[in-house]
Amino acid sequence: MYLISSLSVIFSKLPLNSIENINNNEFIYYEIQKGDSLWSIADQFNSKNKEIFIYKIKKINNLSNSSLVVNDILLIP
Repeated sequence: MYLISSLSVIFSKLPLNSIENINNNEFIYYEIQKGDSLWSIADQFNSKNKEIFIYKIKKINNLSNSSLVVNDILLIP
Protein backbone atom coordinates (compact mmCIF):
# COMPACT_ATOMS: atom_id res chain seq x y z
CA MET A 1 0.00 0.00 0.00
CA TYR A 2 2.85 2.39 0.87
CA LEU A 3 4.49 1.73 -2.50
CA ILE A 4 1.30 2.52 -4.39
CA SER A 5 0.74 5.75 -2.49
CA SER A 6 4.39 6.76 -2.98
CA LEU A 7 4.19 6.13 -6.70
CA SER A 8 0.97 8.09 -7.01
CA VAL A 9 2.65 11.05 -5.29
CA ILE A 10 5.64 10.80 -7.61
CA PHE A 11 3.51 10.61 -10.73
CA SER A 12 1.26 13.45 -9.61
CA LYS A 13 4.33 15.69 -9.22
CA LEU A 14 5.98 14.52 -12.44
CA PRO A 15 5.43 16.85 -15.38
CA LEU A 16 4.89 14.96 -18.61
CA ASN A 17 7.41 16.99 -20.58
CA SER A 18 10.25 16.01 -18.21
CA ILE A 19 9.93 12.38 -19.32
CA GLU A 20 9.81 13.39 -22.98
CA ASN A 21 13.22 15.07 -22.63
CA ILE A 22 14.88 11.87 -21.40
CA ASN A 23 16.23 9.59 -24.14
CA ASN A 24 15.58 6.32 -22.32
CA ASN A 25 11.91 5.81 -21.44
CA GLU A 26 12.55 2.72 -19.30
CA PHE A 27 12.92 3.32 -15.59
CA ILE A 28 13.96 1.42 -12.48
CA TYR A 29 12.05 2.03 -9.26
CA TYR A 30 14.63 2.56 -6.51
CA GLU A 31 13.73 2.79 -2.81
CA ILE A 32 15.96 5.26 -1.00
CA GLN A 33 17.96 3.66 1.83
CA LYS A 34 19.55 5.26 4.88
CA GLY A 35 22.85 6.86 3.86
CA ASP A 36 21.94 7.19 0.16
CA SER A 37 22.83 10.30 -1.78
CA LEU A 38 22.32 11.07 -5.44
CA TRP A 39 26.07 10.61 -5.90
CA SER A 40 26.06 7.16 -4.24
CA ILE A 41 23.04 6.11 -6.31
CA ALA A 42 24.90 7.20 -9.46
CA ASP A 43 27.82 5.03 -8.29
CA GLN A 44 25.50 2.02 -7.80
CA PHE A 45 24.18 2.33 -11.34
CA ASN A 46 27.71 2.73 -12.78
CA SER A 47 26.96 6.06 -14.36
CA LYS A 48 29.75 7.24 -16.68
CA ASN A 49 28.90 10.91 -16.19
CA LYS A 50 27.57 11.29 -12.66
CA GLU A 51 26.65 14.96 -13.04
CA ILE A 52 24.37 14.28 -16.02
CA PHE A 53 22.94 11.17 -14.36
CA ILE A 54 22.11 13.17 -11.21
CA TYR A 55 20.61 15.96 -13.33
CA LYS A 56 18.33 13.40 -15.04
CA ILE A 57 17.29 11.83 -11.72
CA LYS A 58 16.44 15.26 -10.31
CA LYS A 59 14.50 16.25 -13.43
CA ILE A 60 12.54 12.98 -13.75
CA ASN A 61 11.65 12.97 -10.04
CA ASN A 62 10.94 16.71 -9.91
CA LEU A 63 13.55 17.27 -7.17
CA SER A 64 14.46 20.90 -6.49
CA ASN A 65 17.52 19.93 -4.44
CA SER A 66 19.60 16.88 -3.56
CA SER A 67 17.78 16.00 -0.33
CA LEU A 68 16.48 12.43 -0.22
CA VAL A 69 13.95 10.86 2.15
CA VAL A 70 14.46 7.25 3.30
CA ASN A 71 11.84 4.85 1.86
CA ASP A 72 10.78 7.28 -0.89
CA ILE A 73 10.88 5.86 -4.42
CA LEU A 74 13.04 7.35 -7.18
CA LEU A 75 12.61 6.71 -10.88
CA ILE A 76 16.07 5.90 -12.25
CA PRO A 77 16.63 6.17 -16.03
